[in-house]
Amino acid sequence: MFDDAKQFLLECAVPSPLRQRFSYLHHTEVAMGSRVLVNFSGRELVAVVLACQLHKKDDELAYVLKPIIACLDSDGPCLSRPLCHWLNWASDYYQHPIGEVYQAAVPNAMREHSSVTALEAQFQQRYFRLAKDFDRSAIGVRATAQLAIIDQLAMQPLSDSDIKSLGLSRTALKALIEKSCIIVEKHSPAAEQISIDDNRPKLQPQQQVALDTFLQLDGFAALLLEGVTGSGKTEVYLRCIETVIQQGQQALVLVPEIGLTPQTVSRFQQRFQCEVAVLHSGLMNKQRVNHYFNARAGKTPIVIGSRSAIF
Repeated sequence: MFDDAKQFLLECAVPSPLRQRFSYLHHTEVAMGSRVLVNFSGRELVAVVLACQLHKKDDELAYVLKPIIACLDSDGPCLSRPLCHWLNWASDYYQHPIGEVYQAAVPNAMREHSSVTALEAQFQQRYFRLAKDFDRSAIGVRATAQLAIIDQLAMQPLSDSDIKSLGLSRTALKALIEKSCIIVEKHSPAAEQISIDDNRPKLQPQQQVALDTFLQLDGFAALLLEGVTGSGKTEVYLRCIETVIQQGQQALVLVPEIGLTPQTVSRFQQRFQCEVAVLHSGLMNKQRVNHYFNARAGKTPIVIGSRSAIF
C-alpha cells in the first residue's frame, strides 16, 4: 500500500520545443536521470527526471499537478548524474529546449515506452567466436567470404553489428554456423579479454613528443594534433587509447562522417583485439541499443561513432 499522504514532486525534461521544465507527482522517489512516462497535452511521452523532492500538500500552486503514468527505469536511472549535469549545461549554453537535448542523448528505441530490461531483451544481439576445435583446412580456398569471417574471428569475437559494419556475408556466416565452425553466444565477451597487438610501428621522434605530451595531462584538456595525411597522427591516438584501456577506462573516437566508421573500426579491432562499440545514425535500432548498453555497462573499452556518439 502506498502512503497517500506522501507525494514527490518530479521536475522533468519533456521532449517538446518549449524552453521549460515540467512538474509531475509520484508516490515514491525517482532518481535523477530516470525515464518516466507522462501525459503531456493529451499525449503519452517519455520524459527524464531532473530533480525529485518531497511535495508539501500545503504548498499553493497556480495549477494542478498530474501524476506520472509509470516509471520506466525502476531498476536504476538510465542516465548517470554526471551526464545529466552535462546535458543541463548544454541546454543552457546552446539555448536549446532541455527536453529536446535529453531526447537527442539516447537511441531512438529508448524514447519509447519500454523499460531498460525490456529493451535489452528485445534488442539483444548475438556474438560469434571460433569453435575451439576449428580446423581452417575444412574451409575451401574458394570460400573467400567464409575465410574473411574466419580471419576477423581469429582476432576477436564479433557481434551481429560488427558483421554488418565490416561488410561480411550473412550467408557465409550461416554456413559456418551450420558447419559448427563458429559458436553463437548471447552475451558480450568480457571487457577484460583484451589483447593488444605487439606488432606496432616504431614511433618517430615527433610522434613520441606528441604522445608524451598527451600522457602528461592530468584531468581534462583540449589538444590539437596537427599533421598532413599519412603523417602518423592515428598511431599517436592508438598509443594514447592503449594507456587509457590499461587503466581500466574507456575511450571515445569521433569520426567526421559515417562512411569512415568501418575502416576505423577494423583498424582499432586489429590493434586491440576487443569488441568496439559503434554509434551513429545509420545503425538499426537493434544495433544502436546494443552498442549503447554495452558501452554504458563498460563492456566495450572503445566507442567509435559520429558526433551523436558523444552522448
